[in-house]
Amino acid sequence: MHLAFKAIKMKHLFSFVLILIGVAGIAQTRTARVPQARAFFTVAVPGTLHTDENGNAEHNFIVSRFIIIETTGKQPLTVLSITSQGKSYSLSVETVTDNFIVVGTSFTKNNQVKLKASKANRLWKIAFSPMKGKANENALKNIKVVGQAGGKSFKLVLPRDEQLAAPLYY
Repeated sequence: MHLAFKAIKMKHLFSFVLILIGVAGIAQTRTARVPQARAFFTVAVPGTLHTDENGNAEHNFIVSRFIIIETTGKQPLTVLSITSQGKSYSLSVETVTDNFIVVGTSFTKNNQVKLKASKANRLWKIAFSPMKGKANENALKNIKVVGQAGGKSFKLVLPRDEQLAAPLYY
């Protein structure tokens, strides 16, 4: 009797493990694979500061933010939302035509930042800006990107965006 009870327990345990493996396999097939994603921003500073009628400097920073995402395969990318620190962002998505991109020059290290997609993968550039209010000229934290690639969903959390050098404007 005791051996029969153990056999039934083992049978149920084996069935449970098979079900877990099946569920994990289904969950993985519904999630898009995003091998790499990095966020960047530039802060263009005016060469000449404008002043108001009281002589106070008016800072007219131009902040540009974008994310480079690599997706597996060549299927289209749809980004549904970008949020960070409780703020929603409007966005535009464009395909990078080559399998590499020179993103810009690192603000702190003064070297070129380049990203390359693996063979048969595609790079995308997503420009984003706040829906309301003024753009923040500091690094963002916990940038959440929700979308679909090749009909499969993905959700990314980028810890922060990296600052790139920006030329002066006048």
